[in-house]
Amino acid sequence: MFYIIFRFSKEFKHKKELFNSLKSFGCEKIMRNLWKLPSSSVNRVKRYLSTHRVPCIPLKKQREIERIRITQNNFQLGSLILVAYSFPSEESSVRMRKHVSRLLRRSPYLKLTRNIYLWPQISFRRLLPQGSKIISPRRFVDAIQKLGGETIIIPRIKIEDKIALELLEAIKDIRTKEFTSIELACKKLIQQLKESSVSALKAKYSFNEIKIRFIHTKETFFFLKKVYKIDLMKIYRKALRAINECKKVIQIQSKMPIVSIVD
Repeated sequence: MFYIIFRFSKEFKHKKELFNSLKSFGCEKIMRNLWKLPSSSVNRVKRYLSTHRVPCIPLKKQREIERIRITQNNFQLGSLILVAYSFPSEESSVRMRKHVSRLLRRSPYLKLTRNIYLWPQISFRRLLPQGSKIISPRRFVDAIQKLGGETIIIPRIKIEDKIALELLEAIKDIRTKEFTSIELACKKLIQQLKESSVSALKAKYSFNEIKIRFIHTKETFFFLKKVYKIDLMKIYRKALRAINECKKVIQIQSKMPIVSIVD
């Protein structure tokens, strides 16, 4: 079984024509920009999309689960679980989008495109310690459905190694930005305390929110490090120093103890 995902530019104005052509090739729309392809049409669809300059990601559903192999001389992400979701336009809201963002912050995902993600096909129950906040694909799907969203989950997905490298670099960039955002938020809060532009009580409340973000980002990062050998230790340590420095400043200002962050 083959699938394909499109990455349309904002300037592309021929979606209807393109979709009609895909249907004539025997392709079937699954959700938004996710389509299922008959094996006989894969090369034809690729050529057609290339001619129309539409970037795409080809996916193949395998019969068996393939293990992750990442070494200096071997780079294979193994089998992946694809999750796609959507909300009715009338029900989509800022609150929903923020909730999904919080779920993704705790998810070891690889982003294919908006609303379509990949998770490693591994035993999350076996790998995660009890009480872990890491979001597995099943937990993510359950959460989206509780919000009223439509979901699709497809196991045993295989992607090309070149695309896999691009996706890993993208997720490294996302996690780097998250740690950097936490570091900058701490520095801003410290500056506000020094200038007395924020009360100690309000600073403590803000710090607790930053700390929760840090804990979730940290756990997800170390999970990605274990599974995919992603190493962002330098930027992680900078965020950790900022967290602990902010904690000390608030303690001095408020004379109230705050639980330490353990490295």
